[in-house]
Amino acid sequence: MKNTFQSLKNTSIAKVQGTHKMITRYVLSLLVALVSFSAYSDVVVVASADSKASKQKVDKSTVARIFLGKLTTLPNGKKVKALNLEQGSKVRNEFNESVLDLTESQLGSYWSRSRFSGKTKPPKEVKNSKEVISFIQNNPEYIGYIDSKYLTKSVKVIFKP
Repeated sequence: MKNTFQSLKNTSIAKVQGTHKMITRYVLSLLVALVSFSAYSDVVVVASADSKASKQKVDKSTVARIFLGKLTTLPNGKKVKALNLEQGSKVRNEFNESVLDLTESQLGSYWSRSRFSGKTKPPKEVKNSKEVISFIQNNPEYIGYIDSKYLTKSVKVIFKP
C-alpha cells in the first residue's frame, strides 16, 4: 500500500512538473516571438520635403526599379537617384526583403552582374537613417529609406511597404 501511494504521488508530481515545463516552453516561445516582432523597424521611403519627388506617391514596383538602377525618373518626369543604407543595417535588410524581394546576398550578386555588364552601379550608401535625412535635404534628387521613428518635417514619406 505504501509503495502504491508513493508511486501515485511520484506520478502526480511528474505530471505537474511536465505541465510546468510545457507552460514554461510556451511562455518562452511567446516572448521570443514578441521580441522578434518588436525588433522590426517601420521602414518608409522618403524624399526631401522641398523636392518635386515629395509631391508624388509611388508604388512598390517603382521604388524597386529605382533602387535596382532600372529607373531614373519618377512617373511625374522628375529625375531621381537612390540612397542606400550601408550593408548590415537592419533597416536595409528589411527594405531589401520587403521592397526588392531580395536578400542581401542576392542583391550583392545582382550588383556584381550589373557592374560586370556595365549596366549600372549600386546606389550611394550612408550609415544610418539620420544621415539619409541629412543627405537628401542637401540633394533633393535623391530618395532614401529610413526607420519611421526618425521622420522629421524635412522629409516626406512617398512610399510605405
